[in-house]
Amino acid sequence: GCDHGLAFEVVPKTNSLFLVALEMCAGRSVATAATATVYICQGTLLRRLRQRDEWRQAATGPLRPCRASRLELSEPVLLQANATYCIYIATNSAAGIAFGDEARGGEVCFENDDMQVHAGRTSGSMAHFAGFEG
Repeated sequence: GCDHGLAFEVVPKTNSLFLVALEMCAGRSVATAATATVYICQGTLLRRLRQRDEWRQAATGPLRPCRASRLELSEPVLLQANATYCIYIATNSAAGIAFGDEARGGEVCFENDDMQVHAGRTSGSMAHFAGFEG
């Protein structure tokens, strides 16, 4: 699917991690590129989506349709082990962020030895921090 925005949770396991970049793409119907803004905060989506002041902007840049686009964060973000962090990617297009069906729901949608990524929420609104389902 595609939407204006995608928010999800990241949980480092036994070691703290530095997040330095994210790689993603825009949906097929985006003509040239969507502009993405990445926000990060500590806590759960359930609490933090309504607490705009808790988030800090970490990156901004173009997302190309159907091609990996790497956004370097303005500075590395330390993610403490066993703590929950939220990442929100907001775009200026209805197909600005592409995602798989596993991206919604709340269960673990990716896991390796270092971290878990929990499925999140999508936003259908051009306004940042608005239009989330559920």
